Amino acid sequence: MAGERPITLSPHRGGPMLEHRRGEIAVRVIRTAHEMGIPCVAVYLTIDKAALHVKLADESVCIGEAPSSQS
Repeated sequence: MAGERPITLSPHRGGPMLEHRRGEIAVRVIRTAHEMGIPCVAVYLTIDKAALHVKLADESVCIGEAPSSQS
């Protein structure tokens, strides 16, 4: 489209990538990062501790409880 700039990807700088999303998009991001050789750290709430994106990440960090309305 007119006026839009193309997206450019900068090279990975060597540190792990922090993934804060949940669900399928998080799984896709982590899998793609692994294909590119980029390690991933997932942050999650206790309610998501068994989620696939948490298991796929190279490292996972629990950031606390989910609000009671979400559990």
